[in-house]
Amino acid sequence: MTKKTTLSLRWPMIMAAGVVAFGGCLGSVPRMLSRPVTGQAGGLDCVSATLVELGYTITDGDRATGFVRGERQRRCGFFCNHRSTDILMVSETTSEGSKPQLNVTASLVVEPDDEWPSDEGPSDEGLANAEQLLERCAGVSGGVRVR
Repeated sequence: MTKKTTLSLRWPMIMAAGVVAFGGCLGSVPRMLSRPVTGQAGGLDCVSATLVELGYTITDGDRATGFVRGERQRRCGFFCNHRSTDILMVSETTSEGSKPQLNVTASLVVEPDDEWPSDEGPSDEGLANAEQLLERCAGVSGGVRVR
């Protein structure tokens, strides 16, 4: 290989390594669950109340843009030196000619001790909380779509 070819291959490798390293710092691959909102559902007021009831702290939100973010700290165990945080980001969207949609993005952020954060996805409990929130605040009709 020539020096020019070696240099041109170096940047894509550096970029790829940066993306992997940055992705590892995020902690998990988020999962989005969605359900159409029925007429009798409670909307964002229901979402906020349910998050608090499930032990989450509301850390951000805006009624005008239609989103609420809740976080809940978790400990991994007595001998473990790291903490993790379940995050549920809820948005309400409406497309022209269709029912409003409630979307919950569940993720987990791990603050490691001496290891890289895990990228296994949200905790099982976080996903269960997301499903419970959708069931309660979007209404029971319609299946949950996971993306």
